[in-house]
Amino acid sequence: MVLFLRELFETLRTLLAIARDHRGPRRTGLLRAFLATQLLRLRPSTRRTPGNLRLLGYDVSYFHPKALAILINEVWVDRSYYLDLPGERPFIVDGGANIGLSVLLFKHLYPHCRILAFEPDPETFALLERNVSANRLQDVELVNAALSEAPGEVELCFDPEVPGNLGMSTRPVPNLLGRRRVRALPLSSYLTQRVDLLKLDIEGAELSVVEELAASERLTWVDQIVMEYHHHLEPTEDRLGRLLGTLERAGFGYQISARPTVPFQKGAFTSMFVYAYRSRTERDSPGSPASS
Repeated sequence: MVLFLRELFETLRTLLAIARDHRGPRRTGLLRAFLATQLLRLRPSTRRTPGNLRLLGYDVSYFHPKALAILINEVWVDRSYYLDLPGERPFIVDGGANIGLSVLLFKHLYPHCRILAFEPDPETFALLERNVSANRLQDVELVNAALSEAPGEVELCFDPEVPGNLGMSTRPVPNLLGRRRVRALPLSSYLTQRVDLLKLDIEGAELSVVEELAASERLTWVDQIVMEYHHHLEPTEDRLGRLLGTLERAGFGYQISARPTVPFQKGAFTSMFVYAYRSRTERDSPGSPASS
């Protein structure tokens, strides 16, 4: 009963957010797609099955409707990635692209943007490739690898019973029983030009990626960052200050958005968004590439 009421509340919150924050065809398209996922979840025949859904002119293949509903809410409805990017062809790096809802959003907002997207899980990556190909997206490079502080391999925790589980991580996750080795690489090895937006949703590996960029002197090549920061994946691990300090030293200002669980508990997990932006221009600093 508690789970049902919680899901009902989240559904109503999403519908309210669509009606309040979106206008015109986008509002209509998001309402239609989100309600379709909810109906699919109610039918026993489609509740746990993969399928295809139309989303604002895009054909979206998905693993199961519940995960798709969550992705539509987090990526398209909540406006964390609706940013003002410069020029007609901004360069966007998408760390943790999953099945590609974020890639589709960036192409919706910035049709001529260039995207470099990473996804470590092979099954999810195959669906990401399908969604990019089916929608004939141009200037999108996909890399089947986890982002890490060093090249090699890392262990990915996944759910053998739920393909594309949104909690897959290269950090230990006790309730995900599957383990597979996946390719890992440092993001700095792929950066040869300025990045207008770096999006990170990599389930706890965000600090190591940011620190690797800072150590390789590539963090100053990035203009804006939106990351989902996973605070207290380990209850005794307090590293938020370390992340923010790294951003400050690289010349970023930042804003943080989170919905804390109250009453407060020591070591309780909190998912939060960190938006970082250049507080001073370093485009002409030594070692910084010219804007392309």
